[in-house]
Amino acid sequence: MKEKIQSIKLNGMLCIIFIAITYLVTLNIENGFFHPNWWWMSNNFALTVSGGIAVGFAAGLAYAIQEYRNCKSETEAKLFFAAGWLYSTFSHMDKNITEALENPQQPAIESLLKTYVSEGNQANEIIKQTEYITILRNELKTNLENFKMEECAKVQEILRQAYFYYDIALNETKIDDLRSNKINRTVLISDSKVKRTLEILRKEIEDELPRIESLAEMVDRQTRKKYHWEEYKKYSDVHCASVTKLNDFDEFLKRGGTL
Repeated sequence: MKEKIQSIKLNGMLCIIFIAITYLVTLNIENGFFHPNWWWMSNNFALTVSGGIAVGFAAGLAYAIQEYRNCKSETEAKLFFAAGWLYSTFSHMDKNITEALENPQQPAIESLLKTYVSEGNQANEIIKQTEYITILRNELKTNLENFKMEECAKVQEILRQAYFYYDIALNETKIDDLRSNKINRTVLISDSKVKRTLEILRKEIEDELPRIESLAEMVDRQTRKKYHWEEYKKYSDVHCASVTKLNDFDEFLKRGGTL
């Protein structure tokens, strides 16, 4: 977007300069305050040249503005997609952790968070790499800059903890079982290290969710509700895949498929 803005400024400045020159030549034709004595130059020739150049830069300015608007729209779409994706990832992690904690006697599933961590990192990286530069400073630009400076690192750290610390809790629980001669015991959600790890992760995720949602809402407001954030949010919350509940799997076996 930076290049588009530079193009607008350059074409705009040159267009104004040559419009001013054209205007001065027109005044000179009317009032005759300057009489060029060169055989190769006349007021009419200067008017034609400066006017033609001004029109050319005006066309260039119009094209640059349209290119900027297209680039701005594409950037906002990418940013909304990334913010919505990150919100969905955190929301689904929160829901699955909550379901796990509400069913403490269930086995601790190793894949509880790994898929979400991968998706969250991808969405967070898109936000970090998004360049949103506008001609006029607006609220979204300010909020995005603040999010990238303050929240992206927090998001990355939460995802890192979810990926490594949950596995560490499972492995340390297995080691404790071996030390206590509890061979081949299934690790449960209720085991202290697993439970405490999930509780900490849930709190961190729930603290960060409103900030991610705020960014998505801001993009939607900036585009005059083009992306219908509230509907997107409801859809995401309703269609959260649960990795802790196995009822659907039993139904899948009975039917021989779900389709």
